[in-house]
Amino acid sequence: MDPAIFLRGQMRVRGGSNHYSETERAIIRLLWKDGAPEYEDVAAAAEVMRRTVGALRSMATSMRIRTGTARARYGNQRRTKSVTTTPRNCLMCGGEFDSEGIYERVCGRCKGTKRWKSGMDATLSVTW
Repeated sequence: MDPAIFLRGQMRVRGGSNHYSETERAIIRLLWKDGAPEYEDVAAAAEVMRRTVGALRSMATSMRIRTGTARARYGNQRRTKSVTTTPRNCLMCGGEFDSEGIYERVCGRCKGTKRWKSGMDATLSVTW
């Protein structure tokens, strides 16, 4: 996509202005029409408009267009983190469970109870 095609004879070039003309807004809508565009397309449009790529993304967001930059950058894959577990004793039931870190001191079974979810019971059973 060549943004210059849309701009030929339709837009005055303004550098550093925060105001976007209707033509510029139309180009931004076209760029993000089918989801996240290629970086090169946005960069070419930004160069013609004398703006930055970030400025165009910001304007697209303010126009309530979903820019989808994170999805475009990382795909639909979720990052998986390697988890090392340590056996610990649960502070509520005293049973042993695999803890993912020092912040996790109550087992999943106890976290599913009404007693844990209510947050009202401050008594914890500690077994040594």
